Amino acid sequence: MTDKLVNFLIFQVAWFACALGAGNDIPEAGVLVLAALLIVHFRIHTRNMIRDSIYIVLVGLVGFTIDSLLSMFGVLNFKDTLYAPLWLLMLWMVFATTIFYSLEWLHNRYWLAGILGALGGPLSYYGGSKFDALQLGDNILLSMVVISICWFMIVPLMLKLSQLSVCLNQKIIIASSQ
Repeated sequence: MTDKLVNFLIFQVAWFACALGAGNDIPEAGVLVLAALLIVHFRIHTRNMIRDSIYIVLVGLVGFTIDSLLSMFGVLNFKDTLYAPLWLLMLWMVFATTIFYSLEWLHNRYWLAGILGALGGPLSYYGGSKFDALQLGDNILLSMVVISICWFMIVPLMLKLSQLSVCLNQKIIIASSQ
């Protein structure tokens, strides 16, 4: 239980570090905090380092791509860039750590994961916009609906990717023991 609580708290600190850093034009502060939090995660969870690393990279790439596409289509706007900024990529990576730990109870509950994603995803971006970390598109309601639809699909996809990372981890362990 303690691991799950620590993981949940790490993500909350990461989110606020990013929102406050980007909102105050010092996104590097959020990136540094996130890097430190990822190190803390790996110090706590040394047993699953390969699996978590694979998964964190996969989710980071998927999240960066999705947020960059949302930006290109005007659903999200970031300061000085068309693509998702580094702090958001790092936030996706820290969010990935929650799937095996504090959100572990969502595994094999794809509909529930989708519904929670559809509710929580847009609220997170809306909160970020209130800190001036990002801006929602001109039509805020449309932006929130598009983000909600994306997150309805993203969280179940993340659960499927977690299974892929477990399989890849097992193959790496088998290959390294031969």
